[in-house]
Amino acid sequence: MTTLMLADHLKVSRGLYSHHALYIGNNQVIHYAGKNALWNNENSHVQITSLEDFAAGETIYKVYHNDTLYSADEIIRRAKSRLNEDSYSILFNNCEHFVNWCITGENCSAQVDNLTDAALSLGTARLLSSKASAALVSGAIGSTMGTTSTLGAVSFAGASVSLAPAVALAAGSYVAFMAAEAVIDWLLD
Repeated sequence: MTTLMLADHLKVSRGLYSHHALYIGNNQVIHYAGKNALWNNENSHVQITSLEDFAAGETIYKVYHNDTLYSADEIIRRAKSRLNEDSYSILFNNCEHFVNWCITGENCSAQVDNLTDAALSLGTARLLSSKASAALVSGAIGSTMGTTSTLGAVSFAGASVSLAPAVALAAGSYVAFMAAEAVIDWLLD
């Protein structure tokens, strides 16, 4: 790896996800340590650790930003202003959110965005599949009730049939998403 500079955004692979930190000099980083809910939550806060402990034997990569708003000193000051914060959330306030906020002022996570996009794509495909099946069923129901229905224009009588899978899918997706958050939360250090 190249020479580290103050306020460098660093990341290491943890298998299913990447862990992010901010280099603050003297072989130390500041980062948001995730929960380990199975055993304890005591490390679930913004903390300073050694570069070696952060890497945990993995290769360290730099993340480059084109939209840095602050000087290196100000980035580190912002990070230290949140020391001991314990509001970790894998979806809304994780290690990547923290480092990006320190550097750019934006609380964002590409990992979460990518996961959300993938879940939405999968959910949309399932929803379209469910709606198509329901529309075919509603067409059959409509024809037995003396009304007409096509895939593109579902009759009012059939609409209640086609909305049921969509509502069930939305509720099921939310429950699945929350369950996934709990599992990923458990996997984090």
